[in-house]
Amino acid sequence: MRRLHFRIPFYPGAALVCYPGLLIAAFLLAQGIKSPVTHTLFWAVLLLPLGVAVELIVIRLSVRVNMSLSDTVAEKREPVRMYITVANKGPLPVSYVRAELVRTGPMGCDCARKSLFMSLLPFSLCRTEESVELYFRGEYKIEADCIVVSDLLRLVYMRIPYSFNETVTVLPNRMSLPSAKPVWGYTEGTAVSEKSRSGDGGEFDEIRTYRKGDSPKRIHWKLSSKSEELAVRELSETNHGGVYILCDLYPPFMGDVPLYTPSAEYENVADLAVLDALTEGVLAAVGREIESGGWAEVRWHESGEPAMIRVQNEGELETLALRMSLLAADMTDRQITRLASNACHNDMPIVIVSPGFNENAVSEYETMTEKGCTEIVICASPELFCESPRVAEELSRVSERLSKHGITVRSLPCTLPPIQNL
Repeated sequence: MRRLHFRIPFYPGAALVCYPGLLIAAFLLAQGIKSPVTHTLFWAVLLLPLGVAVELIVIRLSVRVNMSLSDTVAEKREPVRMYITVANKGPLPVSYVRAELVRTGPMGCDCARKSLFMSLLPFSLCRTEESVELYFRGEYKIEADCIVVSDLLRLVYMRIPYSFNETVTVLPNRMSLPSAKPVWGYTEGTAVSEKSRSGDGGEFDEIRTYRKGDSPKRIHWKLSSKSEELAVRELSETNHGGVYILCDLYPPFMGDVPLYTPSAEYENVADLAVLDALTEGVLAAVGREIESGGWAEVRWHESGEPAMIRVQNEGELETLALRMSLLAADMTDRQITRLASNACHNDMPIVIVSPGFNENAVSEYETMTEKGCTEIVICASPELFCESPRVAEELSRVSERLSKHGITVRSLPCTLPPIQNL
């Protein structure tokens, strides 16, 4: 995090360069025209630094500053307002006041300085309001170490220490995913016997052909014995249980892969944009489960170690959103396989949220069918890839390939902010 540091409280202004010449001119004028007026002018110029020193001391004792933020938790692209109040409690005017704010974004990728200028009359105050839009989820540091004032002639600038340090947490956007049919066998995390679901209650909508990856518990053995193919019960929407959601935080670009876009500004934020899409995809998948009356267990790698959180209601979903806003990329390889190996119930459905759709990633997804993988949410933006025109075609090919294993592929593109605002 970048901070404002200063060693000395004063530094000269541009007008101070003219002071030696002004002093010499006043001396020569007083010697050439010996009159009370020229002598008074010379002494006034000679004692000007003393007057400046007295003025700065009065200003230092008179100026008070206060800064605050409208909120410390915000949505992406929701303006965060900053309030700066500077009061002059002394009898001298303060013609120059500058407050410099430093904003550091998540992962140190976004650092910007904003200077605010104002002037104060005697016994007055100035309140200014500025707003900033934050384009990526994560923690932003907004801080200031001092304000800068000067004398009336701006000969010398003085820094007045002021400590302001606030953190703004920007949450991921809330998105929605199409509804998905639940997998039979779990309600509130507890296995339900087959007899309780196969009676006259009509909880099964239809019978379909067995697909690789279907749980053996859903096979209709009696009907299958009468035909040449295995038959599987398809569940009703009302019978919803739990689901594992595995989040792949491996960065696809790692900061050094050439991007399709000719705009160099996106090169530093490509992984951050994809990471935003991943967290938004996780929240969308969990929100869908909550709305359907089920629950979800989210798993990911954090600093190389597996982490998880279970979400069963809207309140816990808000807690998850705050947790997702702080996640960083993780360099652990084959994260999906590692996370799935720790699953407690192999028959629970698995939803994978990942940015990868290359050959290695797809091969890893295919192996997940044995563990009950039902859906892949691919979070990426075609604008970020070198072969962008082929991304849609590649996604279509991946979807068709995985559909043969009973896996549904959904695309959730990441959104990029306007370049001029980065």
